[in-house]
Amino acid sequence: MDKITVPFLYIMPEYPLYSMVTANYIKDHVKGGFELDKDFPGTTHTILMEAPHAVAESVKRFISKTGH
Repeated sequence: MDKITVPFLYIMPEYPLYSMVTANYIKDHVKGGFELDKDFPGTTHTILMEAPHAVAESVKRFISKTGH
């Protein structure tokens, strides 16, 4: 994690497989910035299949804000 020097987007479903402990670990160890997006009601670990358009919009917003 310490070698990640680009902005990091963590997309968390409403019912995640991993807890906030994991997200906080990543947040505390990446060097390029961290953003958590967890506004995906009714989703699980298969969020990419359950809410593909919402996830795509989240990624687009993140890219436009960070310039990467």
